[in-house]
Amino acid sequence: MRKFTSIVLAFFIYNATAGQDVNLIIQVNENIELGSFTNIHVTLDSSKGSSKYEVDYVPGSLKLSEQVTNLLTHDSTKSIYLFLTYNTYKQNGDHQTATFYVRLTQRQLHQPYLIWSIYDFRDKKYRKWYQTDKKQEFASDLRYPNSGILIRNR
Repeated sequence: MRKFTSIVLAFFIYNATAGQDVNLIIQVNENIELGSFTNIHVTLDSSKGSSKYEVDYVPGSLKLSEQVTNLLTHDSTKSIYLFLTYNTYKQNGDHQTATFYVRLTQRQLHQPYLIWSIYDFRDKKYRKWYQTDKKQEFASDLRYPNSGILIRNR
């Protein structure tokens, strides 16, 4: 009984001190990418200034550290941006990178799930469907329960 109590107590202490996991799926050009992302970080803008924090991402889970979680709950964070670098490799040895970002809110981070769809305009098909400004390099759509959708151009 003593072992069981200590295991349960250790579990609750770990959960109380661990950071927050956000159920996030990232799609690029309608494909779920597994190993193509690097330099994943969040930037928090608050009354004290802007700060950058590294985060971990595995498909289906964005792991925020305890420090980021504390800042989100106790600090007057005005905006939260999630940045990532997307790497593409072609068969001819060509390597390209693109940096994508999305603005998040406290409410969105507490949703049961988030699906971040990115449409990279290096692909002509998505440029034709979603590009509204010639300077725009990508379109981004963040879906969660009762959210809107990104509508294609005709």
